[in-house]
Amino acid sequence: MRSVDFGDSLERKHRKAWPIALRSGGRAASAARDALIMRRPHKVVGVACLFVAVLASCGGQRAARPPVSVMPPLPLIGHSTTVGPVNTADPVVLSFPKGIPGYGLPNTYAMFSTGLDTANIDLSISSLPINTVHGFIGGMEALPELPTWASAHRAHYDAVARKSEATWGPSVIAVGKHWVLYYSTRIRGRNIECIGAATSKLPGGPYLDSSSAPLICQRSLGGSIDPDAVRLSTGKLVLVWKSDGSRQIWEQQLSRDGARVMGKRSLLLEPTQRWEHRNVEGPDLLAARKGGWWLFYSGAQWDTGLYGTGVAWCRTVSGPCVKPRSSGILRSKPGTVGPGGLSTFRAVNGTIWVAYSAFVVQPRPGRIGARVLYVAPLLSY
Repeated sequence: MRSVDFGDSLERKHRKAWPIALRSGGRAASAARDALIMRRPHKVVGVACLFVAVLASCGGQRAARPPVSVMPPLPLIGHSTTVGPVNTADPVVLSFPKGIPGYGLPNTYAMFSTGLDTANIDLSISSLPINTVHGFIGGMEALPELPTWASAHRAHYDAVARKSEATWGPSVIAVGKHWVLYYSTRIRGRNIECIGAATSKLPGGPYLDSSSAPLICQRSLGGSIDPDAVRLSTGKLVLVWKSDGSRQIWEQQLSRDGARVMGKRSLLLEPTQRWEHRNVEGPDLLAARKGGWWLFYSGAQWDTGLYGTGVAWCRTVSGPCVKPRSSGILRSKPGTVGPGGLSTFRAVNGTIWVAYSAFVVQPRPGRIGARVLYVAPLLSY
């Protein structure tokens, strides 16, 4: 399932703008990248372009901000409940009113999450009401083997180097008569992560990725992680994700079988607000009831109390997007530290809910601790 990288020309322009120190790697690269991200690039392309930019993005690379007057009221998240299991990150929940094939019971939920212990992608099952404490039973593996392009590793966190080795941020969607699991993992020979796609005939797996190369791998932007697949009302599939080094959120259409990206790649979001601390990640798209799309995302460093969840409104899945408030919608509080990795899902009764994870206590270097699963109804969107 090798894909053609239609966004290379756009990414090369971003890459050329990076200073030499950034391309060289190391601490200098990190500092240079942070400084660059905090500056929004401006190009003087002529009087005609400046005039047109009032109505649209010049050259199509940066979308103009939509008028705030057309934006629907902000999403309202209801009361959050801790439902477990312990040590859950980047949860994605699917509901099956008629039951999951192979598991039998009706009104069942399947939760996929980042592999943090021994699994590549953790799978947990619950046949209880979604807000039942300890309702999910985990310990199952959705992706038993990684493809040949992936680096062989087991999930662990190096508290000194502040670097995690894991298979990150799953997204699962039905495509025709099969299911596709998108994920990100480290590639062989380079210290970056890229996005793969595995398939299964059953929603609970096992999923198999037989590709010879990643689905998306923005090497010039430090890799690609945190995929989220969405089906439009037209039936088209799109994928949103984060470019890991440049800390930006992108969108691109998928083929009908979900195995390739195609068409134009769009830049949706960058870190521009203080609470984001130069990082946005973990995108999740939800169609707004009154038009457009809500783009939920996480900001700041995931293993700190600064981590939180924000939301932007996009006129279309390809943008333009605007951040309606200057702070996150979920922030740390006692007992819920660093809430992030939020995803939306439809419960068995048809209502929309959110799932996210957070630490119980403040993480410390060398003592990260476990994250737990929270769910909450989305009262309005």
